[in-house]
Amino acid sequence: MIFDDLLISFINLLQLAIQAYIIIILIRSVISWAGQIPQNRFVYFLKRLTDPVFRFVHKYFPFTIIANIDISPILIIFLLYFVNNLLSRWLAYIVVRGG
Repeated sequence: MIFDDLLISFINLLQLAIQAYIIIILIRSVISWAGQIPQNRFVYFLKRLTDPVFRFVHKYFPFTIIANIDISPILIIFLLYFVNNLLSRWLAYIVVRGG
């Protein structure tokens, strides 16, 4: 019972982190579409959070850059939604099983 509650809290925290990261990726994408943005702390912070994932995707999925348009944020967001959906289903299973 306590383990289930702890697991549910952990899954909820993971889902919140995934949703926050999706928002960060969206903000970073909009900023990159705007062209030359002055480098400030906020943009630097966004780049530090997103660039490692973008580099990983570019390394293993080079097709994510099409005609100088980077579609890796779309792929990353799609994968994050998929993981979030899996976590939701697992959470629902835990709640139904426990109840």
